[in-house]
Amino acid sequence: MGASGTCGAGDCSHSEMVNEVVLPTHETSLIGIPVVLLGSVRRSECKFCGEPFFNILFPDRLTAAAAVCRAKSPTKLLGREIKFLRKALNVSAKELADFLDVKTETLSRWENDKQVMGPNHERLLRVQVGLELGARAPAIHFDAKEVLNMNIKAVRDPDYEEMPMVFELVKLMKVGEKRLDDEYSGKSREVA
Repeated sequence: MGASGTCGAGDCSHSEMVNEVVLPTHETSLIGIPVVLLGSVRRSECKFCGEPFFNILFPDRLTAAAAVCRAKSPTKLLGREIKFLRKALNVSAKELADFLDVKTETLSRWENDKQVMGPNHERLLRVQVGLELGARAPAIHFDAKEVLNMNIKAVRDPDYEEMPMVFELVKLMKVGEKRLDDEYSGKSREVA
């Protein structure tokens, strides 16, 4: 998702971008889970070949916000979401398996939907995500106690259609500072 590489039109290096606009909405799974982004994706084109490029503004903040929002949502974690949360925490499979006190093979089965993660391990992972990433997502309120008392709703129906989470860049003044920062505000998907 950057301005480099070679296009099919020849030796284009995509070195000059034109027609840059911030899109009102953009749906993507690029960060590992489906999200809808409001006012936070720039679209530009290569001046030479016309190839479009989409750049997410503040991708680290988006990843943290999406991880914290997903940790708060009471829907059962799917394998790709467990993997997304692990990557958002920036830990290896072995490190997360050690933290959760399971074998790496067990974590692999969870991440590949070969085995369902138990509720206690799931709550522990969710709390860890909130505690580790909450400071990087200050516009998302996280309460570890709520997660520990959460009634996780099982969604294992093969026809289940995953609803994307919605995120918008908002201006947020941090406590004790006199400047506004761009932060992601989001809403996790609703469970019917």
